[in-house]
Amino acid sequence: MKHKKLIGILATSALLLGSVATFAACGGQEHKIERVDETQATCTEGGHAAYYKCTDEGCDKIFSDIEGKHEIKWDDVEKTDPLGHSMTHVEAKEADCTEDGANEHYHCNRCENDFADEAGATPMEDAVIPALGHDMKVVGKVIPVTGQPGVKAHYRCERENKEYFDSFGDKAVTDENRHELEYDMLTTAPSGWFDVHHGFFPFQRRRPVCYDHGRKRFERGNERVLY
Repeated sequence: MKHKKLIGILATSALLLGSVATFAACGGQEHKIERVDETQATCTEGGHAAYYKCTDEGCDKIFSDIEGKHEIKWDDVEKTDPLGHSMTHVEAKEADCTEDGANEHYHCNRCENDFADEAGATPMEDAVIPALGHDMKVVGKVIPVTGQPGVKAHYRCERENKEYFDSFGDKAVTDENRHELEYDMLTTAPSGWFDVHHGFFPFQRRRPVCYDHGRKRFERGNERVLY
């Protein structure tokens, strides 16, 4: 009987000592528990499962439950190994007006980083060569003459020797749309010209006397000329 009482006293003493040690580590207060979320493994770092820890200064205890009743060690937390890089070799390529070029390198499809070596030991900052942009020059308009249409002003990229309707290079001139650059010699006269029997003839600009549907009307002798 005395033996059983002694065992009970020792067990109670151990619990009290554990509680005292816990309170001492947390400043005599209960643990302040917060959750540490799980992390996913990356190419170079492993992940771990969620756990709980005491945020009190000087208390480095971690737990498997939010109440802090089941203390665990870091080795008890479930962990995953690093995934490693998933490399693709990228050949060197010159940049042009609209597309990026590249220096030879390795690109990881998992972390989206670039490296000089397949092992991923040397990061590479200049793997991508930015697009150069267009080098646009204006191509002046060509006045139409009898039997030949004129050409509207447009742009040519000197770098790629290609023509565009606009200075931004949004619409390229192709065989299919090149006719859009041409003045129609039968219906459209350039500024300072007028159409008589499908031929263009220059005349001196005179003062406009009225407006007709957004077009200026001029008087030339007994004729009225629209342009």
